[in-house]
Amino acid sequence: MDRQRIFVTGGSGGCGTSTLAVGLARAFALRGDRVALLDADLSRPSLDLLLGQAGAVYHLGDLLSGARTPREVALPVGERLLLVPGRLGGDGGSCPSPVSFLDRIQAELEADVLLVDTDPQGAALLGPSCDTGILCHSCLGGALSRTAAVRASLDAMGVRRLRLVLSSYGAGLDLREMIDTVGAQLLGAVPREEHKQEVAYANIAARLSGEVRPLLSGMACAEDGADPTI
Repeated sequence: MDRQRIFVTGGSGGCGTSTLAVGLARAFALRGDRVALLDADLSRPSLDLLLGQAGAVYHLGDLLSGARTPREVALPVGERLLLVPGRLGGDGGSCPSPVSFLDRIQAELEADVLLVDTDPQGAALLGPSCDTGILCHSCLGGALSRTAAVRASLDAMGVRRLRLVLSSYGAGLDLREMIDTVGAQLLGAVPREEHKQEVAYANIAARLSGEVRPLLSGMACAEDGADPTI
């Protein structure tokens, strides 16, 4: 499989982007890929907490300032998953060349998949250097208009191949209306039921790797009236 570079963002805080990024990272690792997970959501970095790595010594800021290398900053989380924690801290820094910055992380960590969890501002900066962008929308009260606005803004910045993932998906929701409103192809849906979520992440990772998977494959959601082949 060719190396992949994917970013995950959303229309507002709390829509589930970090949870989705972690779920996808684990799904890729279970497929046998070596995964680097970069927390570039500088306003709300949380991947270290979600993955039980709150005591990290070095963070993204140490990379940006040149004080540390990717190998020194990355934390092993399981056999095939490495985390680059967020937060600027220290001297902070800037990213004058997103392409070279992401290239360096992916190359030095020998990652088959580089997943970037970021806010819309970070997505606008890093998105053009990624193969695929994922817009995460929460079905629990999230405003479709905000997700659609982020999609339009990223499109205007030249970010292409944007895909939609619905989090907290439940029965009775109109998938086609959501797709039409956001204006992005639907990549996957993560159910509210926790026992179905691992399968959902596996389906999304498979689709991103070029496999054909029905949208709700293995989740027994067909009774809700959704088209499982979307």
